Amino acid sequence: MEYELRITMKREVFETLEDRALLEACIEPTIRQIRGKGLRLKREVYAGLTPGQQALLMFQVLYGHAHSEPEYYWFVSHYISLGVWSEVKAGMRYFGDEAMLRIYEETEAAVEAKNRQPDGGWRHFAVMDLDGDAELAASVARLFARYHQAAPETIRRIGERIRSIPGEFAALEG
Repeated sequence: MEYELRITMKREVFETLEDRALLEACIEPTIRQIRGKGLRLKREVYAGLTPGQQALLMFQVLYGHAHSEPEYYWFVSHYISLGVWSEVKAGMRYFGDEAMLRIYEETEAAVEAKNRQPDGGWRHFAVMDLDGDAELAASVARLFARYHQAAPETIRRIGERIRSIPGEFAALEG
């Protein structure tokens, strides 16, 4: 199955978009194609992306969903349980964002401490986990605050990378 995975954009539009708008413009067509679809199709589309698009997608799937501490906890838990968390971290390596990568790794450790079972399995997790575990709630609150604070620099860094190698993310006209 063939998917259109790169946007076509006029060069002058590409050069004038703010970082956040540029990120969204470059990845939104992919997100539209996979939204609400099964994991198999998502993996197939992901495999057809350039390394830059993969990194951008993995940033966006977390950033676009994690707007609060409970959401941050749940989505990190979800991506770890699906086996795609390593790709989320790889995205930060691609963009050279060591600060955000450290936050991701510390969050992973906190989430795994709560959800990884002795047999290596993954326990059922829920947003309400934070209500019943003061230590986890405090840890997630601290990590989410750092994540939220670091995100604007990550977005700036990603925008800079997109502008430095536009063909990795978009086909420019004009």
